[in-house]
Amino acid sequence: VVARLSSLEDAKATCLACFQSLDEAQGESSRLRARTAELEAELADRAQQVEELRARQRMAEAQWASQATELQRLHLNKEVYLLSQVDRTLTETLEAEAAPAQAAQAEEAAEKPADALVRLLDCRTEQIHLLEQQTEQLQASLAEAERARDEAKYQALVARRDAGSPQRAGAEQQLREEARPEREGS
Repeated sequence: VVARLSSLEDAKATCLACFQSLDEAQGESSRLRARTAELEAELADRAQQVEELRARQRMAEAQWASQATELQRLHLNKEVYLLSQVDRTLTETLEAEAAPAQAAQAEEAAEKPADALVRLLDCRTEQIHLLEQQTEQLQASLAEAERARDEAKYQALVARRDAGSPQRAGAEQQLREEARPEREGS
């Protein structure tokens, strides 16, 4: 390239043009690095926002599960109460029906209420067993909902703590370091 140049002035002008192109390329590189660091910081902020939203969603789901479990528990208590009322009413009805029958036919009346009471006892035993199973399921569901709520709270705290994330501080430090050589070179 130098051999082709006709004079020292042409060589000087070519070198200056090359240096200017090099300076422009370095300036563009610095701007692109700064923009990259900006975008990385913005990405980290958005990732943190997404994590916070997910933590809030998990917390809301845990609260909903807790409320649903509480409603199920209340419904189960209502069922137990109603079954006990039905049981009491049925027992009173059977006793009221059995009294006149015993007076009329002592032997037949003794067998019929006994059979009815055995069926009632079997029915009640089965209902109690089912209610106990439902109670165990509800307690397990409540425990799971509480664990989920606690986990969601923990995730929200972690997301808040990470708000001052080292990634952002690192990106800002990198920008400062990249800006320093440009100032020194000028």
